[in-house]
Amino acid sequence: GTVDTSKNGTYVLYYKYKKKNITRNVIVGDKKTDGSVWYTLTINPNGGYFNESNEITLYNLKEGRNQDVSDIIKVGNDFVNWSYTCTGCTIIDGIFKMGTSNASLVAVWNPLPKLTVELNGGTTSQVFSAYYHQGDEIQLITPSKTSNMFKFWSFTGDGAQLNGDIFKVGTS
Repeated sequence: GTVDTSKNGTYVLYYKYKKKNITRNVIVGDKKTDGSVWYTLTINPNGGYFNESNEITLYNLKEGRNQDVSDIIKVGNDFVNWSYTCTGCTIIDGIFKMGTSNASLVAVWNPLPKLTVELNGGTTSQVFSAYYHQGDEIQLITPSKTSNMFKFWSFTGDGAQLNGDIFKVGTS
């Protein structure tokens, strides 16, 4: 791609480097000739999506400049935090502030327990999500099956509990 350097703004360039897709954000309007030092911020979503991209994203930032790093998601996982290496940088409330060295951020994820429901030929009007958080409680609707009477729910999973028709999600 190309960038019109006569217009201030942030531009996104996509390209391939050593068989990897790279997304690079270019900021036009800050002069590199003012003596300030610029550093590279590398963001690795680690299997997730950062700003709707699952590719490594690079930013060129001056010391002290902020970059929003809060738009991060991975299906079936909770975002824990960013693991990062740099000198003098900070992340507060999803805002990264560039320090005095190149910086690398890698997303850290916590997998959510996955719920699988097998009705053994029965049916239910209940819609289940694939993933739940530990401790979530789900009120179960009794399933039906022609010429059969429902007896009980059975389950497996570390820490999962069943109390009447309330299922409490465990750790797996």
